[in-house]
Amino acid sequence: MNQFTTPMVFQARPSALKKQAFLIAGVLGLAGILWASMGGTSEYTPYCFAGGLTAVAFSLRFYFMMILHGPAALTFGPEGISVADKASHHVVYWADLLAIRYGIAGGHHWDVYSRQSENPLSFYVDGLSLREQEKLRDTIRSISMPNVQIVPVYDPLAKAA
Repeated sequence: MNQFTTPMVFQARPSALKKQAFLIAGVLGLAGILWASMGGTSEYTPYCFAGGLTAVAFSLRFYFMMILHGPAALTFGPEGISVADKASHHVVYWADLLAIRYGIAGGHHWDVYSRQSENPLSFYVDGLSLREQEKLRDTIRSISMPNVQIVPVYDPLAKAA
């Protein structure tokens, strides 16, 4: 596609402070769970357990999305749209592009559908600044190709149709 002669890359860049904060939250959450399950007796025990579970869940989600394989990069290039991290690299070529949809299931994400595959490529926008998210939305809205559906807003009834 002529519009993307120079690739446009969208990728989260978590700071060292953010990584440390999630590590500390995970450790404190695990400590709260252990304290509550090992016989911690006070009126705050259920809150400590619930808060600990929440902290550990968010810390693990951050670890799996941003650290284990690195943050995913969404690239719009001359050959197509690619989603890549340290472990994998998938490309949907412009000729195979079927649809791009915005979704909110397990987090805010963009799904890129191909005519060649039943499973969409998902790019979660966690870690992108609001400015980057708007630039990504504008980039996707600017794609105008025949027989390609672009859904830039969350539409829960789209799958029912």
